[in-house]
Amino acid sequence: MILARQMSQTYSAGAVVTEKILSLRASGSGLAGRAFSDDKLRRQSCALLARFTDQTVTTPHDLEYRLSHTRKTGFGIANQTFETGVHGVGASVFDNGGTVAGAIAVAAPARRINARRDHTIKSQLIIAARSITSHWSGHVPAALDEVWDEHSKTSAEIGANG
Repeated sequence: MILARQMSQTYSAGAVVTEKILSLRASGSGLAGRAFSDDKLRRQSCALLARFTDQTVTTPHDLEYRLSHTRKTGFGIANQTFETGVHGVGASVFDNGGTVAGAIAVAAPARRINARRDHTIKSQLIIAARSITSHWSGHVPAALDEVWDEHSKTSAEIGANG
């Protein structure tokens, strides 16, 4: 089953997602969704920690560290944790109660990620996550909104130095 297909107009590369289940701890969207979910979901998803690559988190302690980092930065980062050579970044979307309702993500070849591209991906994810949340009559939690605002303020700096 193909879940998504995207071909680059700029690079001679493409991506096809054929996984039936994406890992909640080894994908950008999974980390973003779990980081802002309730404790019950986080505890339940720590039960089976299979390894996908040598970068995959396999202990509850390391997973909680990643989730904490995701909450602090506002982005789930999965750098070659689900598939070698693939770098994923995810952002949460929220319902009208401010509860995480899902996540969106971008996956790209890891070798093509640099500071400028990383910042561009995150900036576009913020725009998309806020838009989806708004269309669902939801709201982004205040603390995360502040983190995303800070990220947006650095756009000119990254553009000039990236």
